[in-house]
Amino acid sequence: MNPIRILLLALLLALPMALTALPACSTLRSPEPDTNPQALRAPEDFCLSLTMLEGEPGSGPTEPAWYIVEPDGILRAASGSRTAFSPMPPTVRRLSRPQVDALYTICSQAGLLNENPKGFEAAPEAPSEAPDWTASPEAILATNPRTNRIYLAHSGRRRSYIPAVGTDAATGIPPTPTPTLEPLAAQLRAFAWMDK
Repeated sequence: MNPIRILLLALLLALPMALTALPACSTLRSPEPDTNPQALRAPEDFCLSLTMLEGEPGSGPTEPAWYIVEPDGILRAASGSRTAFSPMPPTVRRLSRPQVDALYTICSQAGLLNENPKGFEAAPEAPSEAPDWTASPEAILATNPRTNRIYLAHSGRRRSYIPAVGTDAATGIPPTPTPTLEPLAAQLRAFAWMDK
């Protein structure tokens, strides 16, 4: 038999096997059964950055740490205080779709997906002309570096919040106790294997 015919026949036989394997290679997240049917589905653009600074080292979920979840499920985490000079935390792992959905559900339960979440206020944004942090370390200290902060992006929206302090400007009433960032930090800490 002609060698070209043998090669073409082998390719024709291999093509259906290659096509059946293709869908298994198309997912970015590891397959994992959905163990929480109550979990909301996170939008594809869901991502967050959580900086915990108000706790003390060794205090579990409130311990100083920085967590980042990227839209493709990449989890980055670093323990310790974050400063203006801190490098991006290293990649720890890729979260599965149900794990990302669980984080989205925790954010929803804390009210962080609402337009004005109770117990939180909009974080001050950087000025349009950011100061030269290296020339003025005092400017960093003036921005209250010991405040927890969360950045969320979902459904085409982006927001940054800090826990509310003082009184409500409109009513003069202190903020009511609301869910904290602790459940989210605890889940991120567990996903990053920081409790092991």
